[in-house]
Order: sequence, then structure tokens, then C-alpha cells
Amino acid sequence: SIRRDRDYECLWFYFMIMKRPKVVLINPCGWQKESINLGLCLLAGSLKSAGYETVLLDLNRYAMTDDQLLARIGELKPNVVGISLKTADVNEGTRMAALLKQKYPDIPLAAGGPHLSLCAREFMETYPMYIGGEWVTTAEKQTVTLPYDGTPVGEVYKADAAIAGRAIEAAKAGARAMRKLTNCERAELLERITALLRRDLDEFTRLVTCETGKPIKEARGETDRSLQTLIAAAGVARQLRGEVVPIDAAPTGTGRMAMTVREPLGVIGAITPFNVPLNLGLHKIAPALAGGNAVVHKPAGVTPLSALRLARTFEEAGAPRGAYNVVTGDGPVVGNALVRSPDVAMITFTGSAEVGYAIRASAGVKRVTLELGGNAALVLEPDCDLDTAVARAVMGSFAHSGQICISIQRIYVHESIAQCFTEKFVAATERLRIGNPLEESTDISSLITEKEAMRVESW
Repeated sequence: SIRRDRDYECLWFYFMIMKRPKVVLINPCGWQKESINLGLCLLAGSLKSAGYETVLLDLNRYAMTDDQLLARIGELKPNVVGISLKTADVNEGTRMAALLKQKYPDIPLAAGGPHLSLCAREFMETYPMYIGGEWVTTAEKQTVTLPYDGTPVGEVYKADAAIAGRAIEAAKAGARAMRKLTNCERAELLERITALLRRDLDEFTRLVTCETGKPIKEARGETDRSLQTLIAAAGVARQLRGEVVPIDAAPTGTGRMAMTVREPLGVIGAITPFNVPLNLGLHKIAPALAGGNAVVHKPAGVTPLSALRLARTFEEAGAPRGAYNVVTGDGPVVGNALVRSPDVAMITFTGSAEVGYAIRASAGVKRVTLELGGNAALVLEPDCDLDTAVARAVMGSFAHSGQICISIQRIYVHESIAQCFTEKFVAATERLRIGNPLEESTDISSLITEKEAMRVESW
């Protein structure tokens, strides 16, 4: 799957099949023939020189009907290891993807639009949990899909309460190791993680888009912010200190001083939401490590991939075993295990008010921080910069399809500028492009699940 300015897209397919004996590439592509032919020749040459048998099909060049294409794939099926479907039109790509998956559900498919093959590596991969420096699997799997069209983008494993308990035990050992690190050593660990995240930033960006469905330019903003979160935490790690306090407010304290020292809490349970999975995860993880703690992270069930990929980064950076643990599964199972465990010193949660209140009620005497839903209003006075206000209001209303706790829910405009603002706001909104989140031109994509979309439609 290649076009003149997308040469790198063919590389995924090449690397994916490096260990496979044979290849069939199905390439329905509608761009200029010169670039298509050149790309196919280059790809075929690369594969053949590596010892592979290569069959290349182009739906447009051969003018195949749907039935002819399906029949051709059926003839070649013993050699097919995957289909990379690229169409210039997203709707046609979605239609073709559904047709291919219905006929050949056992063949891996990267499909759905012009840039969907960019998430193909994640689509093909299964992500184990990370507990005590080991990769852990269970008998039950869960498929993670691209919210835009339901394309599978990864598989994860579901934990039960016993696995969650195992992660807590691992974190207790990790907390002891983190406590022994000096401020400088903790800062250097976070700086190594920052460098590795920066190296792999494009991969994390695509992964965030694939699991959340947010436009890729918004995902890029999230991963950039994640770097800043880590940098800030590393800075704090170097500056942790206590206080020396005079205690001569009473006569018995004359000539005496008190000294306070900051100590790690121990095991931190971090429960994070779907909408900003990487950066909001690091909002909890990075400060916890800076303070010498260990973390058991329960990411949202629909967006667990970036957390599991982050675990590899921690492992590569040399984090102590058990310092960062990722457990995936149902919230009532894993979340309740963290909240109720006496070995978890603190719960930090971002999500709905309903779940937050339940956590607070069940947590007992352990420390709890809650970031819950928002109720954001925008107020515009007559002397505001109207063009700036319009631009910010559009972004605040529609970023990530409004699925952010600080998304604007209502706008109060002074009557003297109401008509002008409304006209400009409507015009700017109408220019927003709805489409595939992996396309750079997309401004708005899907909601996180069909259930949420139906809920919004019912309002």
C-alpha cells in the first residue's frame, strides 16, 4: 500500500512478514499509476530479494468486481498472511473492509481509509499485562477497536482479583526499591523515560489515536504534553525536601527546632480514563515515581494500549521491578481490588463522579484524590477579542468530540455581541471536517463507543 508521498507505509507490511514464508498483498488503490507501479515494484523487489514469494493485486488496475476479488483471494488463501486495504474514500474502505472480514474473518486486515495502515503494527499485536517486571497473560482476552469504524487495533488480557493482588504484591517490592533511590536517581530514571518516549513519539501518537479515536493531530498534542509531564516530574524529584520549623510558640519550645522529612507513601493505585490515556496516566505515574513510590495502573478498559506500551518504555529505561505495574480488565474487579486492599496507600482516580464517590466511600482511611466530571461555561463580555473567543470556543467545544471534562457545555454571550459571535461561531464550526482520525485533515471523529453516540443522539 503505497503512494508517492507515503513510501513509508509499505514498510510496515514488509516488517510484519519478515518471519513469514509467503506474502500476498492486496492493494486496492486509486492514486496515480506511476507512483503505484513504482511502489509495488520496489516492494516486490525487496520481498523477493529476501526470499519471499510475492503476489501483488491492485483492484483498480485489474478492474475487479467484489466477487472477482473475493474469488481471487480464495484461490490464494493458503499464502495470504494479511490484507492491507487502502482506498481514497473512507466509506468505500469501510465497505470493503466489512466485505473482506465477513468472507475471510481469519485473515488479519488493516483497513478503513487512506491512513489506517499506519496503526497496523498495533492492530496485529497482543499486549500482555506488566507485573513485577514480567509480562503476564490470562485465559481471557479482550479486543480493542478503533472507535471510528470498529477495526481491531490490539488485544489485551483481562485480570481477575487474584492477578490484581499479584500486582499489589509486586508493587510492594517495587516501592521498597524506589524508596532506596536517591532524588537524583529517581530524576534520572524519569529523564531516561522521557528520552525514550520522545524517540518513540510517533508510535505513541498513532497508538493513542487508534485506541481513543481522537484525530491524530490532537493525539500528537497529547503525546507532546506527556513529555512535559515527565520533565516536570523529574524536576520535582530533584527538589524534594522537608522543612525546619521553629517551635518556640510555647515557652517549652524555646531554643528548639522541628524538622519534617518527606517520605514515600508506598503503593499507589492509579485508575485512569479513556479520553487522554497517556498523559493523564503520566499525571499520576510520574509524580508517584518522583516521590519514591510504586504504581499499580488500571487504565480504562477501552483504551489500555498506550499504558501497556508505556510499560515497555519503563522496562527499557531500567525502572526497578514492580515500580510500574499495568493491570487490564473490568473496573469493578481490578478497581475494587485496589481500592479495598490495605496494602495500597493511596488511590488516584480520574473519571465519572458516580465512580469517584463510590471509591471515596470504599477506600477507608487511605488517601484518595479524585478528578471528576466538569460543568464548564464560557462567559463573553463586550470587550473581548471576538475572533480569539470564537477560535477558542470552537476548540473548547469540539476537541476530542467534546469528550473532555473541561469541554465547553454552554456559552453566555453579552447581548451586544451575541449576533456577531453566533454567526462567526457557526461559520467556524461548519468548517470543521468530520472523518477518519488518522487523516491529518480530520477535526472531529467518533465518540468512544456506539453506546455513547446513542446517548448523545438521545438528548
